[in-house]
This record gives sequence, C-alpha cells and structure tokens, in this order.
Amino acid sequence: MYDSGRFTDAIAAWTQALTLAQRQKPNNLTQQAIAHNYLAIAHQALSQWDLAEVHIQQGLTLLGNTQHSAFLTAQLLNTQGSNQLQTGNAIAALDSWQAAHDLYQRLDSADEKVALIRVRINQVQALRVLGFYRRAQTTLDTIRNELD
Repeated sequence: MYDSGRFTDAIAAWTQALTLAQRQKPNNLTQQAIAHNYLAIAHQALSQWDLAEVHIQQGLTLLGNTQHSAFLTAQLLNTQGSNQLQTGNAIAALDSWQAAHDLYQRLDSADEKVALIRVRINQVQALRVLGFYRRAQTTLDTIRNELD
C-alpha cells in the first residue's frame, strides 16, 4: 500500500498491526517499534509531522538503549532526522543522523553498511541546508571513494 502511494491505507494497516502486536505479543517490543517506525514514515508522506514524531518517540521509548535493538533504534533515529529536517530543524536532524550513524557503525553487516551510507547521505542534506557546502561535498567525496 505504501509503495503504491496509498498512505492512508498503509496507516490503517500498520495501526491494526500495532494493535494486534500489543494484544497478542505485549512483550515483543521490537514488532511494536517497527510498526511505530512505519507509521511515522507514512505520516511523513502525508506531511503529518507531529503524528510522525509521536510514533518515533513511542518506538524509541519501547526500545530503550538495549544492544539487541540497535539497528531498529538507528532506523527510528534516521526517520526522526528526516522529520526534523522537513520541519526546519536541520541541526537536530544532523544530531539524529549522527546518532543513527554511530549505531550503524557499531553493527557490522551488509545491511548496516547500506544503511550507514544512506544516513550519511541524509547528513549531507542537513549540512547543505545549514550552509556547510564544503563539508557536505567532502562527505559525498568520502562516500564515493568508499564505494569505488
């Protein structure tokens, strides 16, 4: 649904999935946090920034700071950075993306490496908004060299 642009339908489906997870598996906080992340992304697609932030915060609260959830925490922080940049808070976005970057860097697998590149590209967006063009270009050059 989300991929076809049916964001309202996606929100309804993910809300139902979240409710089901809360009822059937109340101790499975990971599934609930994943649903919150997807809900936040769908709300962002509809420019519902406040609702997106609510779901981001709920997901982060569910996960806490446990190591087993580092990847999902980084995903939520990446979503938060996007939300912050879209609402005009580029400095907070940069901070969120740096926190996500740090978590991805601690994990060492192919999925995390792709996510690490994605979050660094997001950081470039915030740097450009803040007027740090040279630093943004240096980051892009570094990414390009790592990919070669």
